[in-house]
Amino acid sequence: MKSKILLNLVVRIAKVLVPLILAIAAVVAGFGVYSVRHAMPQTTADVHLPSLVGRVEVIRDRFGVPHIYADTPEDLFRAQGFVHAQDRFFQMEFWRRIGQGRLSELLGKSTLGQDRFIRTVGWNRSAARDAATLTPEARGVLDAYADGLNQYVQPRSGDPSSLALEFRILRLINTLPTIEPWQPVHSLGWAKVMAWELRGDAFDDELDRLAIFERGGQPLLDALRPAYPQDMPVIVPSTVAAANPSNGQLDAHAPVDSRALAELRDDVAALDALIGHVAGHAIGSNNWVVAGSQTSTGKPLLANDPHLSIQMPSIATKSVSIVVSSVPAARMIWLARASPGCRAW
Repeated sequence: MKSKILLNLVVRIAKVLVPLILAIAAVVAGFGVYSVRHAMPQTTADVHLPSLVGRVEVIRDRFGVPHIYADTPEDLFRAQGFVHAQDRFFQMEFWRRIGQGRLSELLGKSTLGQDRFIRTVGWNRSAARDAATLTPEARGVLDAYADGLNQYVQPRSGDPSSLALEFRILRLINTLPTIEPWQPVHSLGWAKVMAWELRGDAFDDELDRLAIFERGGQPLLDALRPAYPQDMPVIVPSTVAAANPSNGQLDAHAPVDSRALAELRDDVAALDALIGHVAGHAIGSNNWVVAGSQTSTGKPLLANDPHLSIQMPSIATKSVSIVVSSVPAARMIWLARASPGCRAW
């Protein structure tokens, strides 16, 4: 009798809980679908951009790759900025903040060390100097790109979650900063970050030299890391070597703070993890050309492998009618594959 009563109680509870659990699961699933689709770009309608000079057509193939057709180069770059913002804006905003040393506004105090390092090195200051010396043609390209990007982003800047799912997630743990208009200096800033990523291990070697010097002074440094012989050939002009006569000597009177050095190593390692730099690996690029006399088509082949680290999302995105690979936030056409009948460069 008792077991029957207990069974009936379990059945009654199940009749209440199961529908409740299913309802909660449906709400959670619906919210998840809405959150993901809320930031999905509009790809099938007519969009009016006031700054366009002519007509632009963007056709996405079955892989989602946009093929952009425009009457003028400026319109092409405007459309490319618009499309990059549609597909990759969180990545671009994240990259912009790396270049400026403003990650902590987005991620909190966990990235203060990286921000301090970036601002000390001065990537944003260097990008601003480059922006001030741009040719009118280069400035026009970057202005057009930024204009197209801003025409997508600014109407949605009041609700960053409409730009990318990542913003909605970050909003749960931090107050989101204002999305600022894109400027050419932001595109140039990412070039500085890429230069840092491609530095090899030069900076790490300098930190190692400093650590050795802190332990045993110049004699130990000379024994473990001897300087390049002055009578050996060099690539840089001799005037550079003449302006730096130290030949690897460190200032014996300059104090070395071992704690600060350890913190600097940690900050650099954390920054490298953010941008995808792989320490200890000699990365580089290679390219080659094959003459038409050696190919099956009789046409020359030009190939290049940039050897950049693998990232998710990838560091490049494909776009444009000739199927070019371009870097969101940076140069407009970065890698390209010419279609049959088109001229490569």
